[in-house]
Order: sequence, then structure tokens, then C-alpha cells
Amino acid sequence: MSANEEETRFLYLSTVLKDIGVSKGVILLRRNPHLTEELLFTAQVRLDGYDNDLFIFGSQSEGTATI
Repeated sequence: MSANEEETRFLYLSTVLKDIGVSKGVILLRRNPHLTEELLFTAQVRLDGYDNDLFIFGSQSEGTATI
């Protein structure tokens, strides 16, 4: 695939995502609650005396979208 074809596909995908309402703002809106939840759960675990971190994985916490 040439650089021009790759750029064309990127621009098309960007247009489609914009048309269905996916933007940086939406991604941050989806990501931030999960990051806050990780922080709060980790704080609770630490307050309970454990030296562990909690992580949430998946498309919701990453703020990604599937078409």
C-alpha cells in the first residue's frame, strides 16, 4: 500500500468516525470515569493494607470505539 492510499484510508476513516459522533471529547468522556475508578479502587486497596494496584482493561476504559 502506498503512502497516498494509506492517507486516503485514514481520511475516510476519520470522516466516518466524525459522522457517527466519535471525537476526542467523546473518547475522554468515556476514558476518564474508568481512570478515576482505577484510582479510587487502588486507594481503597492500599488503605486496607495491601500493596496492590487495580487496573481496568477493555474498550470502555481505553475509550475506543468499534464500528
